[in-house]
Formats: sequence, structure tokens, C-alpha cells
Amino acid sequence: MRRGRLISRILIALLIPILLCGCSRIPKPFGSQKAATLRVVTSPSNAIVFLRARAERSNEHTLGEFWAVGTTPFDGRLEPGFWDMRVEAVGYEPVEILMRAVRGRGQVYDLQLVSLPYGTR
Repeated sequence: MRRGRLISRILIALLIPILLCGCSRIPKPFGSQKAATLRVVTSPSNAIVFLRARAERSNEHTLGEFWAVGTTPFDGRLEPGFWDMRVEAVGYEPVEILMRAVRGRGQVYDLQLVSLPYGTR
């Protein structure tokens, strides 16, 4: 019984700093005051916004998978750097954009989604 409590206390002690501070080397879509702001509006609304961090502009250096971060109209904050954004809605062609988030700057994307031919999706 005591051994189980000891192990759980050690695990909690190890996890608390990680939960409070996080890992600073992992790119995060929503960040601190050093972040850039992002606004995405689509017609039609309720499209899903996906983000993926990039190491640089090159297509060869992506960091991880896309994260679904919300639906349009979307407002969020990004860590400075290069990002891939993908916007999808059922029955419409997906839109992919390479963007550069700059500290303290806001970016607004107003996208008109193009419907797919009937029966395609």
C-alpha cells in the first residue's frame, strides 16, 4: 500500500513541472504574448482550420501533423515562424496556405471556398 502511494507521489512530482511549464522546444499553435494573431473567415462558415508548424519555407522540413484548432470564423495566436494552414469544409475544395507568423502582427484570411462537383465528396 505504501509503495503504491510513494510511486504515485513521485510520478505527480515529476509531472507537475511538465504540466505547468510545458516543453518550450515543441512548437505550439497558441502561445504567449510574443505571438502573432490569426483570423480566418470563410464563406461558407464552419470550415475546419488545421495548422502545422514548419522549420522553414522548404516543403521538406515540416514539423509533425496538422492540428485541428477550430472552426471559422476563427481567432487564435501563433508562435512566430512558418506555418501551414489548411481549411476544409465538406463538399468544398480544401485550401492550403503557407504563412509566416511575425511577433506582434495580425493576419486576416477571408476565404471563399469553391464547391466540389456533385458526387465528388
